[in-house]
Amino acid sequence: MAEFVRRYGYQPTELFFSSDAAAILVHPENPVNAIDMRSLARLFACNDTNISSSWNALKLSSSEDQIQTYAGLNELKQHKKFTDLVACKGEQQSSVKQLEAAQLLATLNQQPNAIAYTLYQSNFDQAKALQLIDASGDYFDLNHETILSGRYPLANVYYMYVNLAPSGSYPAPAFKQFVQYVQTQEAQQRMRKYGFIPLPEEAIQRNLVTLNQVEPEIAGGYK
Repeated sequence: MAEFVRRYGYQPTELFFSSDAAAILVHPENPVNAIDMRSLARLFACNDTNISSSWNALKLSSSEDQIQTYAGLNELKQHKKFTDLVACKGEQQSSVKQLEAAQLLATLNQQPNAIAYTLYQSNFDQAKALQLIDASGDYFDLNHETILSGRYPLANVYYMYVNLAPSGSYPAPAFKQFVQYVQTQEAQQRMRKYGFIPLPEEAIQRNLVTLNQVEPEIAGGYK
């Protein structure tokens, strides 16, 4: 960043590019509504044994039933924050079962003691997404606002930095074409195919305001 400013004399323009998040899902009628990061790590992390925990052992509820852990097939390593949280060491092993997306949701709907990790896309009608509790004890729902603000503990936000002069000119026409393309529905749906979350209209609106292409619609800007 400092090198950019030294070379051009102005800051690069920051735009929302995309985001991803890990959703923690349970049975729709599970009384548990939130889980802290330490309990999440205990459930999904590799251990020296394959013994699962109970809801009561993790102080999530009074139930002594054993928790069954699941993950979307091949998704455990696709989200860096979650991967860092549950990484195996040495000869440790994981008891997490991996299932295809449809099978994962069906399993959650059928097993009251199941809990699953999957990449967030839009909504999960057959399951309930748990709130996450961060290190400060704050609770966060899983939604576009908490993801894009970076407050949801298992969210990653990706930005695009553009060389846009104060006059509004781009270094080359191709730069402008790419920036404009990123804001389109076609581009956003392409991102979905690779596990990223399409930008909501509010984020695209913020990008357009930043680019001086439209007037602000939200007082105070996007949170």
